[in-house]
Amino acid sequence: MPEADGSRPKRASVLSAPPDRSSVPELPCRPTAHAAGSMKPAYLSWVLKVLIASSTYLPAAVLGAEEFPQLQVVFLGTDQDKVGTGYQTHPNGDPDGHFRLTIKTGGAVVQVTGMWIYTSDERGRPVSSTRPAQWWTTTGRGWILGVERDGKRLNQWDRKIDEVVSGTVEYHVFADGSTWFKRPGQYFTVGIDLADSRTLHSIIRVGVAGPLR
Repeated sequence: MPEADGSRPKRASVLSAPPDRSSVPELPCRPTAHAAGSMKPAYLSWVLKVLIASSTYLPAAVLGAEEFPQLQVVFLGTDQDKVGTGYQTHPNGDPDGHFRLTIKTGGAVVQVTGMWIYTSDERGRPVSSTRPAQWWTTTGRGWILGVERDGKRLNQWDRKIDEVVSGTVEYHVFADGSTWFKRPGQYFTVGIDLADSRTLHSIIRVGVAGPLR
């Protein structure tokens, strides 16, 4: 609304004007230790407030901050036998594909409700000669995916994954069908479902160190 004299009201400033800068050296494009050290405390405090205010609404990715939760996946080979074909939760004599899944929550508390793996291309699209091979921690969607934490089996025939975790947590998962895991260059998409409907996933390639993304 205009003021009585017809002028528009001035917008209130979020930050007050800087304090007296008498005897304060002008800052170069990149402040030096000498310039910063010679600032008056009041003016230095104001500069810090400006910097903080200017970054308040920037996304974490722009600021270079890590985003959580994170999932890291490593393929460890076909070194153990923990599950069988189909829904068999016991060993069958055929070595399983063995993956290590590490969740980093950044201090937040999350609830893990499921894990899965399927054959894919480098972009995570399901692919195989007929239909994608897939393994799940629950029955009815693919072959069983055995899950262990600290050497303890978490999902038996009648038990789903349901874990409330925080910090850095490591799981070892096992999938029968070793021929899939012995194909050089085969891609797999590995995922974890959370109770809040979020899904964490990573694409990994057999025979190549580290996840693709």
